[in-house]
Amino acid sequence: MSDYLAPLPPARVAAWYGRLADRIATERIPGVGTTYVPLAAVFLREWLRNRNPTSTFRFDAPSYLQWRTMVATPCWKWTSAPFFLTEQRARIGSRTIWAGVVPRIRGDSGFTRWDLSAPLQMQYESLVEVGSSLFEIGRIQSAGTPAERDLLTSLRGFQLRSRVTVEGQRQADGSISIRFAMWTCSALDRYDWDYSEHFTVPNPDYGSRAADAVRPADQSLRVYHSNARRLEQANLAAPFNVESNEWRVTDSRWLNAGTVRAT
Repeated sequence: MSDYLAPLPPARVAAWYGRLADRIATERIPGVGTTYVPLAAVFLREWLRNRNPTSTFRFDAPSYLQWRTMVATPCWKWTSAPFFLTEQRARIGSRTIWAGVVPRIRGDSGFTRWDLSAPLQMQYESLVEVGSSLFEIGRIQSAGTPAERDLLTSLRGFQLRSRVTVEGQRQADGSISIRFAMWTCSALDRYDWDYSEHFTVPNPDYGSRAADAVRPADQSLRVYHSNARRLEQANLAAPFNVESNEWRVTDSRWLNAGTVRAT
């Protein structure tokens, strides 16, 4: 399909992206007790405003991001809690090692010994993906919920940082019961573009009679991310780091962890 933005000067393309952000922002996404401006609109506006590619943009995680991360995405349970409980090897840099509570209870080399007399604090980062396959991406684009589509176009794949405080108590059978006294999460990502890809988006100029309208007869446009590179090269936009403010996990299903054995 044709790249209708390619012949336009960067300033006109930037204006079109700005209208796209405004168009996306009209599609409010329902959450718990409120509605949200889509993250896709928030991040796109920040990209157009930003000029420092090393900057970090902070935001409050909407409830649908928290729900998707903690409930609907199985990898949250299987890539966070088991590592804290030494049920699976943790990936630390390029290595995978046994980490979490058991090496600390035993006082293994490289770990500060934990005698259970005081709470223990730990932190781990794991990958969360929205649209982890071409099939899943297609499903979300064609039949996904507004929240799914927003997470796909704004974050897609991101790091989940979990910070926990755990308490331990020895049991008569030699096991140790573990409880998460506190669990907080935050989402981290890099807002940038794969310049070789494209996305089909609603055309903000559909039905417009403005002189600078782009393809006003088309309800949607295939947008090639090579146009984003042109804007960045013209200093009309810049990528940035993304980090949400922390939210607290309160679901007892995750906080009541179970037992471990130091052996």
